Amino acid sequence: MRPAPRILALIALLPLLLAACATGDTAPTEIRPAEVQPVAFRLTVTGKTGPVLGTDTTGRIEVLREGADEVIGLDFENGELTVHELPPGHYSIARIGPLACRGLFFEVDPSAGARALGSLRAEIITTDYHVALLSLAPATGIEIDALAERTGAAPGAIDARPLVIPEAAPCFINRAGPGSTWRDRPLGEQILLGIGFAGFCAIAVAAGGFCVF
Repeated sequence: MRPAPRILALIALLPLLLAACATGDTAPTEIRPAEVQPVAFRLTVTGKTGPVLGTDTTGRIEVLREGADEVIGLDFENGELTVHELPPGHYSIARIGPLACRGLFFEVDPSAGARALGSLRAEIITTDYHVALLSLAPATGIEIDALAERTGAAPGAIDARPLVIPEAAPCFINRAGPGSTWRDRPLGEQILLGIGFAGFCAIAVAAGGFCVF
């Protein structure tokens, strides 16, 4: 016996009805957050460390992502390899502890497996100012392997470009507060401060690093 025409029409509409039901039951597509990437660095603070480190040898740096309004705080253990996750982008280091920094830049490339910034050494000297004399060493093979083990990234996929530290990029703060810097001092005082800093820079360069001020 042949099916009635009404039944045939319902059978023909069945796929459309099922598709409509499935569309109505499907949850809205969620907006995925920006991908983040493991970023590793080793910061060793020496000298007059009081302004930067706590009594437990921990400290904090602040980084600023280009296009963002708020800084990101990254805690570190002095002299130890530290790993944080950051979204891809162009970054600057805004502060090491309370010391304001200029000219310290790095990239987080979304195509890399992880980011190794290398080892930054900050020698803190104190006159009327707390000043960080900086030297940098790229990430070693041991550090890259350790980062790969901690993050699951392939060693060859880790971006190991070091920080960009151009000339005249100190981290410093007036001991009396953040309202002024040594660059605001009269020319004679700047010269005297410069002579003192030059001596510390000579020591840093002799030790295999460099410094900027």
